[in-house]
Amino acid sequence: SRNKSKFDYGAYFREMRDTHDLTTKPEDRTWNAVPPIEAEAEPHDVVLYLGCNVLRTSHMIKTATDILDLLGVDYVAVGGPAYCCGIVHNRNGDIELAETIGTNAIRYMERYQPKIVAMW
Repeated sequence: SRNKSKFDYGAYFREMRDTHDLTTKPEDRTWNAVPPIEAEAEPHDVVLYLGCNVLRTSHMIKTATDILDLLGVDYVAVGGPAYCCGIVHNRNGDIELAETIGTNAIRYMERYQPKIVAMW
């Protein structure tokens, strides 16, 4: 198993999703939680990288995306467990797993061919 620490990542991310589901209506979700298929990714000038923990504070995403909308920025917002940077895994000693997860998040963002990645 790549999870050497035995930390229950499933429970950790489930709790996050549950919190999100209780606080955010589906029609208010203004970001992509699922990475696009590479050939189908629409290019954007900016990727607003929200990370995975953003699901705990989804009300703040609405504010950030509203501002970008008002400014007329060509962006896509991405976040949720699929876009995890791996810090949770790193902190639990699962270094290899953290590196793989972080690399995947970068690959997913690159599919949008952004000029800028704005970190949350």
